Amino acid sequence: MQRIFLLGGHDLEMATIRQLLDDNGENYIDHNLSWSNADVNAYYDDMLARQHSSQFYGIELRGNAPGGVGYVLIDHHNENSGKVSSIEQVAEVLGLKLSRYQQLVAANDAGYIGAMLAMGATRQEVEDIRLRDRQMQGVTAAEEEVAEKELADVQVCNGIKVVKTSLCHFSPLVDRLYPYGQLLVYSNSELTYYGSDSRTLVENYVRLVEEGIAYYGGTNCSFFGIGAGHCSPHQIGQYVDQIIGLVGVSR
Repeated sequence: MQRIFLLGGHDLEMATIRQLLDDNGENYIDHNLSWSNADVNAYYDDMLARQHSSQFYGIELRGNAPGGVGYVLIDHHNENSGKVSSIEQVAEVLGLKLSRYQQLVAANDAGYIGAMLAMGATRQEVEDIRLRDRQMQGVTAAEEEVAEKELADVQVCNGIKVVKTSLCHFSPLVDRLYPYGQLLVYSNSELTYYGSDSRTLVENYVRLVEEGIAYYGGTNCSFFGIGAGHCSPHQIGQYVDQIIGLVGVSR
């Protein structure tokens, strides 16, 4: 059986996985997906056309593969959040050892800046990895400038740093606020809470997770989010208030 990898939403880890596959002559299909549309159905036609001759590995793709197709999900989010990073799982499938740079990418994706520092990353290495990750997510120079300005609007509510942003990417703000303790970033269409007690939110919003509206991940469940396109600005505002009440220090 031919082994074929199906790539998910683009970020630094996915780009590094793609390079790893290229370097080792592995077969893959990349439909240039983003986090918002990283669904396995984007690859249905590819799988059905090769279902009798291929074993597929979907990397961070939501949903289920067509019936009768040999398919393995590689992921470390939601119910898979206890697993190692996706690039580490790919390396295990290939029987490869990751380079230091690849290990830094893995640590960043699974445990963010803290995980990189824990493995002995230098300040320059951390800044380089974070900048590359933001660039791979599509963060522009203009968005970096907006993030700098929006830092002046950070509020503290019940011990949580809270900031409303006009950006569609939260990373320029989150990176600049690290170490943040507890942080809630939101826009008119989505939100993400960052903190060690994120599992409290997972347990409180089980239905949203099951319906694919909310997601979580990170080392020991360090973030919880509600994705774009599911809620009105009013509903997002309600969730912001609820989250502050659920995990704030005065609860």
